[in-house]
Amino acid sequence: MPFTQLTDDLWVLNRPARLGPIDLGHRMTVVRLASGRLWVHSPVALDDEIRTELDALGEVENFGAPSTFHDLYWPAWFAAYPEARFYAAPGVRDEHPELPFTDTLGPQAPSAWADQLGQTLLGGMPKINEVVFLHPQSETLITADMAFNLDRGVDLATGLVLRMTGCYDRFGVSRLYKMKIKDEGAMRRSVDEVLAWDFNRIVLGHGRVVEKDGQQILKDAYDFLRS
Repeated sequence: MPFTQLTDDLWVLNRPARLGPIDLGHRMTVVRLASGRLWVHSPVALDDEIRTELDALGEVENFGAPSTFHDLYWPAWFAAYPEARFYAAPGVRDEHPELPFTDTLGPQAPSAWADQLGQTLLGGMPKINEVVFLHPQSETLITADMAFNLDRGVDLATGLVLRMTGCYDRFGVSRLYKMKIKDEGAMRRSVDEVLAWDFNRIVLGHGRVVEKDGQQILKDAYDFLRS
């Protein structure tokens, strides 16, 4: 079974994600809303096994493209779920004008999930425009690239890159991600907003899920904004 169930209404799916010689992995997250329908975050490459298991979890209603760095694989998902609603972080629709996205994500959740998922747009990063989400029911923060948490099990090339970017075998913010911050004040305000949320678990786009103490771990990782 490709999906791993974290709570009654929360699943993740991990797949390789190669960029040349390195593999940072790619995690897709699925939340079952109160209606029984599904909300899908940052989907991986679609295949028959994934579609069969996803459909067994419930009717897929909403998709979220959380940043301009997580905008792959969409044509196949649009074709497979033509009745679903597709929401994209700012900039994604510009990169994929051929795809009929429903709307652009922002700092406020759309009505489709506003009563069940929180969200905000991380400020000060116009080249990435990451939108992060909160699943209050499970006290889970859902992110794409806001932090990495890959362990020593990666291959040699990936390990070298992670060392260079400051994320080898530790929870941390990539140096490449930090370089994309153009307005530290705006980013700091966004991080403070996220840290005010009530969460314990962090589901990341790359690396191990943080199962406890997520708030403090994220706060420590972003201390550089206060130096």
